[in-house]
Amino acid sequence: MGKFNEYSQKATPADNDTLMIYDATSKANKLSPFSGIWNWIVEKLTNAVISNLQTSNQTVLGAINELNSKASRFNGNIKKVGFRSGQRALNNIYLDFYDSNNSKTSLAFTTDGENAIKFLVNDEEKWKVVVN
Repeated sequence: MGKFNEYSQKATPADNDTLMIYDATSKANKLSPFSGIWNWIVEKLTNAVISNLQTSNQTVLGAINELNSKASRFNGNIKKVGFRSGQRALNNIYLDFYDSNNSKTSLAFTTDGENAIKFLVNDEEKWKVVVN
């Protein structure tokens, strides 16, 4: 049996791969499949109470659901916000705001061709500030 640091490495374990763990109850080393470890993690995320969470539901999933239900909603005319980038990497970044008629107003940060901040309505440029 080799030393711990002499074993080969596996970057991504499969569900049927095994891991050696120490079973504190029986005071013995045992093999556990990764799928068993994953099931344990899911159970903890779903049911374990974490008292320092500042939500009324103190399980991880319950807290996420609670926070998601309290997420900011758009008031006024904005019904949806979108984020997109240009066709070549992240050279252009757009924040798109849609109203109930699906009209789009965009704020664009461009570096593809010119460095500028642009204001667009339905993809028509209304103004821009060019930065050198």
